[in-house]
Amino acid sequence: MEPVSVLVTGFEPFGAHQRNVSMEVAEILGERQQSVLVAPSSPRCDNQGELIVEAGNETSISWHHRVLSVDARGAEWAAKELCADSTPDWQAIIHLGLCESCDHPRLEMMATNLRQFAYPDNFGRQCSSEVIIDAGPETWNTTIAANRIPLDSFTSKFRLSSDAGTFICNETYAQTLFALSQVEARDRLGRQLPTVFLHLPSEEKLALEEQVKLVEEVTAWMVNRPILSVAAGVLSDTGGRLLSCRRSPGEVSSGEWEFPGGKLEVGEDIPTCLRRELLEELGLTIEPIRPLCVHRVLSGPVELELHTWEVAWVSGEISLSVHDRKRWLEVEELEGAEWIEADIPMISVVAKKLASQSR
Repeated sequence: MEPVSVLVTGFEPFGAHQRNVSMEVAEILGERQQSVLVAPSSPRCDNQGELIVEAGNETSISWHHRVLSVDARGAEWAAKELCADSTPDWQAIIHLGLCESCDHPRLEMMATNLRQFAYPDNFGRQCSSEVIIDAGPETWNTTIAANRIPLDSFTSKFRLSSDAGTFICNETYAQTLFALSQVEARDRLGRQLPTVFLHLPSEEKLALEEQVKLVEEVTAWMVNRPILSVAAGVLSDTGGRLLSCRRSPGEVSSGEWEFPGGKLEVGEDIPTCLRRELLEELGLTIEPIRPLCVHRVLSGPVELELHTWEVAWVSGEISLSVHDRKRWLEVEELEGAEWIEADIPMISVVAKKLASQSR
């Protein structure tokens, strides 16, 4: 198994702190040099909709650690390495920092283009309402599919955050994400280099060994392409027309048409997922009838595994929640209609199966 090279960084102590858990975690991983890890995974089902109980991918990680100074030099270090003539072979970057007010770890979804220091950094810099990158955007998003992380599959609880603060942690994250927007840095799967910032609580709130384990698990998840199982229900009215719905503004893939459904939750098979999702999305009680097809497609940094089933309308009236429009299509109209891109390859399969059934 070829090891995957990963940069993990932590910070030296700052302010009144004598220790910094982020530095200690990074140093422990650096001393290990290599870890063989199993990536946490989302729930998956087989082609018949039965839940698959399996471990995630086993991955060998080669750790490269760096303790960053709590100043401009530390904040810029990874960015400068990425932009150097001889670029490192990192396949992922995970920045770590101490969050003294946190009860649980926080995975930061974005960095903000703002320095607003409550106290000086270790070099004596005191910044107030300064931009980090002149003419840069207000924010940069993490390059991982953070909204696809199976939070319930990790050994320690952590949450997703949209506020990395305005001190050195945020500045480091912003510098690195900006650098990635300027260079062609790809991992072995062809994705933009997976990069994230994880804020860690003090050891009083989460033991050091548990924090190390969490960083290993997050890293193992980052360096593999997540497979996300999604269920879609093909529902017909009394005349045999099929229901599709358009995603509302503010929803993922807003304005796109799809069969209603959603991703599996822990412990669900496809029928259970469809019953829950169509009740939540449409207010309908349904009964799954049979699988029509299973389709896999790359969607950004993740792989979608779409299970499409025929379902029966049992009771209820349609009430849209995550959609803003609905339409009814004849079977022969399916292939000529507008669909979300990920669904297009399976539409012809669904149309052919339903057409052959009606003959």
